[in-house]
Amino acid sequence: MRTAIKVTFLLSAVGLLSCSTVGGVKKEALDEGKARTYQAGHDKVFDAARKAVVEAGLGIDQVYDGDERTRVLMCTKGMGVTSYGEVIRVAVEQTTDSVTTVRVVTKKRMKTNIFARGDWSKKIFPLIEISLGLKETTDN
Repeated sequence: MRTAIKVTFLLSAVGLLSCSTVGGVKKEALDEGKARTYQAGHDKVFDAARKAVVEAGLGIDQVYDGDERTRVLMCTKGMGVTSYGEVIRVAVEQTTDSVTTVRVVTKKRMKTNIFARGDWSKKIFPLIEISLGLKETTDN
């Protein structure tokens, strides 16, 4: 019995050490993640990105300025039957007046979470494109 308790405690401790948090993902460089560039202004793309993450079923936890050209959405996908959840950062960067780059970083809440989506950019980018009414995009 004591061995089972020790093993359970050890596995819980290891699981907690490998957790991703909003704060941890927030600290990553703004140029990290899957990127896609759109021929549209920053405000229009940011509004489309906000709409896309909501349509994708993500909760928006924070919205903040990453720097003078970048607005950031910190999102989460909550725990479900098969997943411990995920933390997603969507950074919308004004490249020029009419060009905007969106970068998506996805982290599983626990590294051992094999059922998590793992890459929300595949869901978010098409929803942004639908919202913008764009056919042509450039992958980075």
